[in-house]
Amino acid sequence: MPESFTTLLAHRPRVPDATLLDAVELAALAPCLPWRVQRAVLQEHWRLSHPALHRRLRRLQRWGLLQFETEHGTVLITGLAGVGP
Repeated sequence: MPESFTTLLAHRPRVPDATLLDAVELAALAPCLPWRVQRAVLQEHWRLSHPALHRRLRRLQRWGLLQFETEHGTVLITGLAGVGP
């Protein structure tokens, strides 16, 4: 099992599985960090509206699995649990 998945699974006792799955998906999508992605790409990937995407990203942030900023239709992911050193 890749180290990133093992790292994310360590959060399972305290984080809802759906939130962990979102983090796993982002880890698989992100080629490296920091990663700037068009908001529309994430909306299409998850088939979400803009407000639903924002809620999903904030949920990941609240659980300490994601650090991000939004700007001009993009999402800059600067930290993601299980990705990087």
